[in-house]
Amino acid sequence: MKKLIITQLIVLLFCMQLFSQNDTIVKPDRFKADFGVGYGIAYAGFMGAKLQYSPIKNFAIFGSGGFFAITLGWQLGVIGYIIPKTKSKPVRVYCTAMYGTIAAVEKGYKVNNLSYHGTTLGAGLEVRFGKPRKHGFNFDILFPIIPENFKEDVDNFFTQWYTYSFIELRGRKNPSPVTISIGYHFEM
Repeated sequence: MKKLIITQLIVLLFCMQLFSQNDTIVKPDRFKADFGVGYGIAYAGFMGAKLQYSPIKNFAIFGSGGFFAITLGWQLGVIGYIIPKTKSKPVRVYCTAMYGTIAAVEKGYKVNNLSYHGTTLGAGLEVRFGKPRKHGFNFDILFPIIPENFKEDVDNFFTQWYTYSFIELRGRKNPSPVTISIGYHFEM
């Protein structure tokens, strides 16, 4: 009898353990990857693509590549989210720093075309919509640090070169210190 009671207690405890395990699936509160297409320095050209990875909700790293007027452009950078990147936040504010192509100069017909690389700092805004907040727009205001050799080349050859740049020369020798980037993103 004693053995029977001990066996029943063991079976009862084992069954309680089985029922205490539930099948609750915890859904992540954010998407870790993000792909977008857009225009501007953040997308490395007039039309480019950007891929970013967010290991934590307040930080992301990214790379982008695009066609920068007469050459291919690229950017590598980091993003620090002031408003965390979570599904519950439809609007997210961030700061960014990147290094890559910021200007291109056509010196002649497919001869000696030049591209210039430098650091760009800025701030941006992600706006996501839809119930899962998986897609939306990114807007950036960027401040490129213009390389000295770009300034020298423009001064030396301003009258004979065609200049393409997101720094917007438009017939002036002094480029604009502020640029914008706009893109459409899908979170994964």
